Amino acid sequence: MANKGIEIKPEKVEFHNAKPHVHYDMTICIKNIGSNSKHIKLIPPETKNFSMKSTITETTIPVGLNHKLLIEYFNEEDIDCSDKLEILVDNESIDVMLLSFSPKPRLNLVSEVDFGILVADGKSVQKQINILNEGSKCGFFRIVQDLKSNFHIYPSQGTVYPGYSKSISIELICKNIGMVNEDVIVELESQTNHHVLIIKANIVLRSLQLLSYDNKIIDCLRFGYVYYGTDVVQTLWLYNNSPQESKFVAVIGSCDGEEMGVDITKKTICSFVDDFGENWRHEKSAFFSVSPCEGKLDPFQKTKLYFKFSPKYMQPLKGWKSIMRIPSREDFAMFIRISSVGVLQNPMENLNVELAMTGTALPVSLSIFPSQFINFDKCFIGNTSKVVITLNNNSPHLSANFSIKSSAHFNIEPACGEIDINGTQEMVFSFIPKQMGNQRKKFLLDIIGFECEINDCQQILYKKIVNKTYLFCCTGIGLYQKFPKPLNTTSLGSSLIDVVIDGEHQCSKNLQNTCEKSHKIKKKIVTDKKVNKNNTGGAEKVVNYTSVFNSMTNRSAALEYTEVLTPKELHNIRIEPMILNFGNICRLSSSTKEIIIKNSTEKIILIDIQLECKELHLNSPLSQLVPPNNTSKVELVLDSQKLGLYEKSIDYIINGHHKSHFLVQANIVKLKLKLSTDKL
Repeated sequence: MANKGIEIKPEKVEFHNAKPHVHYDMTICIKNIGSNSKHIKLIPPETKNFSMKSTITETTIPVGLNHKLLIEYFNEEDIDCSDKLEILVDNESIDVMLLSFSPKPRLNLVSEVDFGILVADGKSVQKQINILNEGSKCGFFRIVQDLKSNFHIYPSQGTVYPGYSKSISIELICKNIGMVNEDVIVELESQTNHHVLIIKANIVLRSLQLLSYDNKIIDCLRFGYVYYGTDVVQTLWLYNNSPQESKFVAVIGSCDGEEMGVDITKKTICSFVDDFGENWRHEKSAFFSVSPCEGKLDPFQKTKLYFKFSPKYMQPLKGWKSIMRIPSREDFAMFIRISSVGVLQNPMENLNVELAMTGTALPVSLSIFPSQFINFDKCFIGNTSKVVITLNNNSPHLSANFSIKSSAHFNIEPACGEIDINGTQEMVFSFIPKQMGNQRKKFLLDIIGFECEINDCQQILYKKIVNKTYLFCCTGIGLYQKFPKPLNTTSLGSSLIDVVIDGEHQCSKNLQNTCEKSHKIKKKIVTDKKVNKNNTGGAEKVVNYTSVFNSMTNRSAALEYTEVLTPKELHNIRIEPMILNFGNICRLSSSTKEIIIKNSTEKIILIDIQLECKELHLNSPLSQLVPPNNTSKVELVLDSQKLGLYEKSIDYIINGHHKSHFLVQANIVKLKLKLSTDKL
């Protein structure tokens, strides 16, 4: 304290943990920091508990010097005391507070706990706070909480030793959506006013959204009209509207409302669906695809998804004969579902996005006027004979691009071009002989389209695809198809020519990450076929997984259990039920429920269940090895001593990398006995 040219240290005198019948003292230093001498006068404390041990009560302090005096405290009772020492400096008063504190606990803790933004997935989230005792005696605390609240605080009461702290756990169940802002009363010993602990949290829903480039939610993707054998790609954004990362997988499957072609008696097909048999898959391949079909999104992250419509037509085969058919217009409607994997979903959450996709496949339809054959009149060397033909594009929806190469003795104008919708294009064939004899030529009329592939860098690569048509001159013009693979000729009418794409020619490769329908994988028995030297036949041997697991001590087997699974593989691993409800359980009694682990992948998985609560325990090992395409059961036993609603989220880890949880619920009630008087 520096006032009126006088500095006093300490500014106030405090005696902490002052026990009765014990003398305590403290020295006060009064220093002159002014420019001239100061005259001071000391007025002793009024109470008898504080005394000033100095014979000089009035003195003059020169510049730069100080004066020291001793303050003593003594009390016969275990109480707090207060007084003051008055110092007169040149007839101006300065008060120095004298305080004594008896031995008692001094409990301190934070006033606010903020969980931040959480997801309503039923998970238990914990935060730790400490109650610190800075006093000299043991302190007792008690926390008053509402049993209907979303959080639990334990221990709710206890004792803290001097100089130590006690950890308090606050567990919040993330199930109710909205803001959490609740006050908890904490009673602390030796404090007259209750301490108020404020608990805050913001519990939100998760959602996956398909957005256009202008951030509009898309529920239907229309590809429009497409020629058989060509590709159309459209791009959308997949947005993770969640504060947590999300692993997603895209699944194309059959459901109500889907159509593939004009035959509505057949359900939607896809390359990975088994329900419709192999014959149907040989007729047509996958029409819709998405890339990437699986991945991981960080909180509030967007990624591009490429949706491709690739209509193809494959001629059905019977024996060694090919039945030639001209494809007609076919309309397609299909649904794709994008789901989050490995999460416990709130009923109000939208973690499954359904996208409707529509498209129409059209054949290339050209007709020639006036005739299919061209005959040139006799022509002398050096002269020119011309014939004009007209190409008609009979498609009412799409234009057609063509290209044709000239040859010796013949010239064609135009050699390439585009025929508009329902448009025509005149072509002039000129015969310019340069040698004698009969000329018979074959020309290739290319109908040009585009196919695309999506590389690993998520770039769309376009390349031309050419559907070749042969034209014969001199004896006539005949149009039929040729592809890099075996030919399928068209059925020619008198004037109409339909350019048909060979279905066996895969104009576009399937995307590398083709989605599979994971929830309908059939159970298979793993067999090991061995061929003996003395026996030409193969003998099947069923693998005993028990012996396999007992012999898995090599490095490759150990590494298999630490393999990082893809989102598609995680989608094929199910823990059921995700909410394990024990119902009403009597206090101090035990109840058993089963957890079923379904492994629909082709890999052996290791699941570790983490139990960190004394109320739950397992009747089986915490770690479970589940064979491919198999199930395993885990018995969970609940034994609780506390009445009321019990909720706990149990974490489990797959292969040491993928962490998720399921929820355990129960209502612990008292035992009720009722005496029956009618059965005596």
